[in-house]
Amino acid sequence: MLPVTPMWNKILSLYQRNAARRMFSSWAQSYEVDVLDNHYSAADRVAQEALRHLGTAEIKEPVIIDAGIGTGLLSAQIKD
Repeated sequence: MLPVTPMWNKILSLYQRNAARRMFSSWAQSYEVDVLDNHYSAADRVAQEALRHLGTAEIKEPVIIDAGIGTGLLSAQIKD
């Protein structure tokens, strides 16, 4: 196994970002339909956990950042 070095981490990080960018760019046209057709549920699960934690917190007006992958599904679940 190759030793992990700062240069190796930079190369790997760049490769991963570019690979993800290529994948989502090619998937963009059908992404929303694919998510719905496959009953994507991560947003539901994250929203349930967020609401569970918010319910026990003493924060009157919480600020929630939906820093996901751009579907907006998490924000929609929390808002509902």
